[in-house]
Amino acid sequence: MLGSGYSSRKSFYRTFTPMAETEFPSSRILVFAKAPVAGQCKTRLGRSLGMTRSANIHRQLVAHTLQTVTASQLAPAELYCAPAQAHPYFQHLARRFNLPLKTQSQGDLGQRMHRALKSNLQQSEAAIVIGTDCPELNSEHLRRSLVELHSGQDAVFIPTLDGGYALVGLSSSVPLIFQQVQWGSAIVMQQTRRRLHRAGLKWTELAPLNDVDERADYHRARRLGQLQA
Repeated sequence: MLGSGYSSRKSFYRTFTPMAETEFPSSRILVFAKAPVAGQCKTRLGRSLGMTRSANIHRQLVAHTLQTVTASQLAPAELYCAPAQAHPYFQHLARRFNLPLKTQSQGDLGQRMHRALKSNLQQSEAAIVIGTDCPELNSEHLRRSLVELHSGQDAVFIPTLDGGYALVGLSSSVPLIFQQVQWGSAIVMQQTRRRLHRAGLKWTELAPLNDVDERADYHRARRLGQLQA
């Protein structure tokens, strides 16, 4: 997910060592990902490019995201898998990037993110959740988000240009901001801001980014070197 693209195929496929020394050891980075099953991931993209091709693109996006997270050496990271961590691709990623795997809980996206954040915030000062659809998200975005949380902000977000968000970070569990949100719609961030106001939270939003959901997004990511095929 580096905005400048891959430096080389060799660097893209290398395996990283565990993050024993990190800049924010008391924080956590939680990556949410679906298994690359045709017809069950990147379905909007699949309607124009084909479900099998979109599943293969999803594989690249997941690996791209994990490369960014592990190379950043910012904080301990975990991969939250759906529907289960037993899928062979997740097992491959765990070995390749030396990451622990967890299975996402049941419920809608908001419920799943809330439970993951709540669990980690019981033992961490801050935690952020990212998906795998935004190859523009890079290590500096992650670092700035963690800095905001460690500087007194209650929450941090990176919106996406389609109305959602690519990153949410919290310093304490706030279930309200994940409730009654129309996930996947163009008003996710708008609804979230209302809940942030209602909860009386201090939050920061970084500049919006593009994600990869439609054919045009895919071709843009290819032109920028963020996807290989």
